[in-house]
Amino acid sequence: MLLAATGVAVDRQQAARQGAEQAAGREELSRAEGILRRAREQRQEAREELAVLERETNARREALALQEAGSALKLWANRVTALKRLLEELPGQGIPEMRLLDPIDWVRAVRTLELDTPDSLRTALSALRLIARQRMAVKLQDALRRYTEASGGELPPDIHALGPYLTAPADASLLARYALTRAGRIAARDEILIKELPIADAILSVGLDTYHATQNLNGAPEEPDPLESWSRMWTAMGVAFGGSSEAAAPLANLAPTIKSLGVKMDRLMEDMDPRMKTELGELMKGAARRYAAERGGEAPATLAHLLPYVPQLEAAIDLARPLFAEMEYARDHQFQLPTDPAQLQPYLDRPFDRRKALEMVNVKLEGDTLTTSFEFSWGSK
Repeated sequence: MLLAATGVAVDRQQAARQGAEQAAGREELSRAEGILRRAREQRQEAREELAVLERETNARREALALQEAGSALKLWANRVTALKRLLEELPGQGIPEMRLLDPIDWVRAVRTLELDTPDSLRTALSALRLIARQRMAVKLQDALRRYTEASGGELPPDIHALGPYLTAPADASLLARYALTRAGRIAARDEILIKELPIADAILSVGLDTYHATQNLNGAPEEPDPLESWSRMWTAMGVAFGGSSEAAAPLANLAPTIKSLGVKMDRLMEDMDPRMKTELGELMKGAARRYAAERGGEAPATLAHLLPYVPQLEAAIDLARPLFAEMEYARDHQFQLPTDPAQLQPYLDRPFDRRKALEMVNVKLEGDTLTTSFEFSWGSK
């Protein structure tokens, strides 16, 4: 009995101890839950404070953006006003198609140009004329499509027949600056059917599904250096179609590059054997005629086509090897020439393929004149 009583006492002590431990555990758990609850409350408070800060930050950003946009719009509006005033003073710098421009078009022409120099003003005016031509091209295409649909595929007898098919704000008065390239029926949809008369700085060419503008140096305002005018036209194209003057930077680089290459070519011609220099032109013209005669009238397109007929070209091309290396360098570096001989050396070390080099030079035989030219291609997004 004594042992049994002792056992009961022990059990009671253990139960009391376990009860105390459980109570302490519950108390500890309660404290932990309180800490966790407070942490959650603090986290929620932090989230709310962060949300308030984000709203305030976004509001400040929006206000700043609106302020900057307002300043930009004011700046652009001032530039547009200045440009319109200049056109009033110099009406010869405008073309009738400018009536097709909308307010956004005017902003496109001035948004990336400071208009603080004569050259930037010329560029902006050139960009405006290009944008106006783009607007006119769309109007001409629409009129041409509607006319040919109504005529069963027959082209109009003359440009003025498109007048009734033009949509406002274009009208028949704008057609005086254009001419059809031919009459008859529609052929290829990318065929050029309408061309702007060569009386201004550019010539717009339009087909049913295509249009493009080329520079007309003969119709451009007087320019001491035609290359400068040409370079400015490319910059204007970047402003008009690429969205910024920087977009056409590679093309604008062509002017100084061509100047430099031209000077070096003149020096090479001076070093060339006088007899070879005199005879080479006639030999090339004769070769072009032989090439065409042997191919049923197909004209040669590049100097590479003439190489089999003029062996002397090999010596001339070898002499011009450094120039071709510089052209390749320019092609790979946004039309800029190397500034250090080390930059050019990898191009000189490459195997030299005369035929491939001659393919860089286009030829065109017209009567007794053989014209050579270089063609550069460039694309943008």
